[in-house]
Amino acid sequence: MEWWKKTPKVILGDYESIFGLSDEITRREVKFLLDEVSIDTRAAILDLCCGTGRHSIELAKLGYAVTGLDISEELLRIAKQKALDANVEVRFIQEDMRNIPDKNIFDLVFIMFGAWGYFNEDDQNLRVLFQVYEALRKDGHFVLDFFNHDWIVKNFQPYYWSKMKDGFLLEKRQLDLINGRHNSLSYFIKPNGDFIEWETSVRGYTLAEILSMLDKANFTVCNIYGGINREPYSLESPRLLVHSKK
Repeated sequence: MEWWKKTPKVILGDYESIFGLSDEITRREVKFLLDEVSIDTRAAILDLCCGTGRHSIELAKLGYAVTGLDISEELLRIAKQKALDANVEVRFIQEDMRNIPDKNIFDLVFIMFGAWGYFNEDDQNLRVLFQVYEALRKDGHFVLDFFNHDWIVKNFQPYYWSKMKDGFLLEKRQLDLINGRHNSLSYFIKPNGDFIEWETSVRGYTLAEILSMLDKANFTVCNIYGGINREPYSLESPRLLVHSKK
């Protein structure tokens, strides 16, 4: 089974703790999205690879018509319960990001938290961008939040650990320079001594490669940032955000 199908099942109950996610972080990321694009409050938005639905739910609270798409039935189950608890309506779809069922209906599609580059073949990662293009209305916006491949190479750490709110995160990392992939074996150790283990493998793309792929998918690039505070993109920015339009 591919890691991106297996890993959600493993980290399911600890997802937000593992990655240090919070309501404040979510609100800041949603504010960046809405400040960056010009859309009506009744606009249709697609949260691609929505996970537990944190962005979808925040946007729905603001009145937007939100669809969240993810391949993980388990993560979507959590997302649906969270939407119910928040008393908001979000349309959740279980599907592969390479197969977006809706065409020409969204004013904004976004991928947050680096949820792209999962597939072994470059043409499959490119296919996601073509699918996004087809899902957007004319003049619709696409925001891709990815990691800065060059920053990781420059600052590469084969071993990493961090104390989180509910445990310790440990990672053994590998740079696959032949295939351009960032591989990791991760452990999350809980206060009671229990732990979970999972793998990830993501294709690292340079900014130039991403811009070339967006061009192939017929997007027009509007802005490039090194973070949600709109800092300039550089070798010193761990994050890469690209705003483009159909």
